[in-house]
Amino acid sequence: MTYHVRIDPDQSPTVAFSPDEISVLERLATTQKPTRPAGQTLTVRAMAKLGGFLGRKSDGEPGVKTLWRGYRQLQ
Repeated sequence: MTYHVRIDPDQSPTVAFSPDEISVLERLATTQKPTRPAGQTLTVRAMAKLGGFLGRKSDGEPGVKTLWRGYRQLQ
């Protein structure tokens, strides 16, 4: 998952998650701060944000630990 995010950070979460996991991620992504603007597609970064990824301009891409924390939150 980490390498998928590094190759294309804005790819669809369907490459890594089941439809049930995507629906939960969609629900969680609308309640987290900062909220995702309406009409913006859901990406794998939404799960990284659950793990503490801030997504600032200078932060780079989320790492293994951050993605794992986000995945645990998703589960």
